[in-house]
Amino acid sequence: MIAWEYKPPGLFALCAAGLLVFGNADLASSMLATIAVIVTAFAVSAILNAAGGPQARSAATLSALGVVLLSTENAGTKGDAELFINAFIGLAFASALVKPAWRAMLLSSIAAAAALQMKLTALPLVAAVAVMPALAIGRSAAPYCIAFAAIVLVPFALEAALYARAGALPAFLDANVFATVRRASAGVAPSSARAVQWMEELRILAPAIEFAPVAFFRLSRGGVVAALWLAGAVAAIVGAHEYYARHLELLVPPVAMLGSLGALRCADAFRGRARTAFLAATVIATFFLHDYFEVTQGARALVYRYVLRAPDWGIGDYTLVRSAIENAMHGDRSLYAMQVSPEIYADLDAPPPTRYIFSANLLEKPMWPMLGFSGRSELARILATKPHVIAVGPPGDGVDAGGIELLESTLAHDYRLVATVRGVRIYKLRGLA
Repeated sequence: MIAWEYKPPGLFALCAAGLLVFGNADLASSMLATIAVIVTAFAVSAILNAAGGPQARSAATLSALGVVLLSTENAGTKGDAELFINAFIGLAFASALVKPAWRAMLLSSIAAAAALQMKLTALPLVAAVAVMPALAIGRSAAPYCIAFAAIVLVPFALEAALYARAGALPAFLDANVFATVRRASAGVAPSSARAVQWMEELRILAPAIEFAPVAFFRLSRGGVVAALWLAGAVAAIVGAHEYYARHLELLVPPVAMLGSLGALRCADAFRGRARTAFLAATVIATFFLHDYFEVTQGARALVYRYVLRAPDWGIGDYTLVRSAIENAMHGDRSLYAMQVSPEIYADLDAPPPTRYIFSANLLEKPMWPMLGFSGRSELARILATKPHVIAVGPPGDGVDAGGIELLESTLAHDYRLVATVRGVRIYKLRGLA
C-alpha cells in the first residue's frame, strides 16, 4: 500500500511488522498501541526513579498509572503515531538520564531517531531530548550534539539514497521536505470553535492537570525533565497547528509526571493514612471529575473485542463499519473509503484508488498546500474510475464545499445506498449485482 508521504516510513514499517506478527490490522494496531502505552508508562517511571529524590518512587508509580489511564484517545487502539512518539521519546529521555557517556548517547539517539520516524511532528521533542544531556556534558557538548544529530538523520539518509538510486530524488525532497514546509507555512490559528474543542479535550490530562502547576513551585530534577518534555510537546502541537485529542496525547506523559510531582507536593500537607487517601482520591478523580467512565485504552479494547466479543462505544464503530462494507463488496476489491480509516483497505485486501490513503484530507482544504494540488481534482479523478463500492463518513472541519457537491452529485447519479452504519453511508455502483 502506498502511504501518505509526509510521514517518514518508520511508522509504516512498524505497522507492517505488527501485521506480520499479529495477522490482521485490527489486532495488530490494538496490540502495538497497548505496548506503546505500557512502554511509555515504564519509561516515565524509570525517568523519575533515575532523577532521584525522596518522593521519586511514589511519583514514578503515580505517573506510570496516569499514563496508562489517560492514553485513551481514539479508543487507544488505532496505533496513532503520537502513541509511538511518546514511547520512543520516553525511552530516549530515560536513556539520556544515565550518567553522560557514549553508550547512553547511542541509546538515546536511536530512540530519538525512531520517534522522528513515527512522524515529523516529533522534531521539537527530539530537540528537547538532545538538550538535556548536552547541558549535563557541558563544554564537551558539541561532539555529542553532532553524533546525536547524525544518528537521528541516518534513516533519512538511507531513504534519500534509495530514492536517488531509483532516480526519484525530487520525489523524496517533495515528500519529506517541501510538503512539510508547505504544511507548516499554510497553518492557521485555531478558530474559536476549535479552541473550545481543545479546552474540552484537555480532559485527557486529568487528574494530573489540576496538580501540574504545583510541581513548578519547587522543581526537582525529575520535574526539569518533565518540563523539558512538555515544552517539546507544546512546540510540536503548535508547529503542526493540530489542536485535537490525538495530538494532545503528546502532552499526557509530561503532564502526568508534573501532576504526580504536584500531587505529592500537596500530599505533604497530610500524614499517614490521610496522605495515602489523598493520593488515592487523586487517581479516582480521573473518572468522577472528568467523565471518564468510557475510558477505552488498548487493554480494555482488547478485552471487549477479543474476549467478550462485544462492541463498545468507540471500539465497535470500526468493526461494524468494516463488516458492513465487506458485506456490500461480496469479494469485490474495487473500493473507495472517504472519511473512513485507511486500515479498511488492508483489512479488505482492496487496493487504494489514490496514493493518499488518508483520503479524508482530499476534502480538507487546509491540507491542500501540503499535497501541492487541489484535493478536489484528485477526488474527481477517483470518481471517474467508478469504484464499485464507496464508503462515506461524516465530513470533518474545513472541508471543500465544491468537493462535497461533486461527491454527492456523483453518488446520487451513479450509485445506490445499500447501508448506513454508525454515520458511514455505503454505496454500490448501479448495475452491479
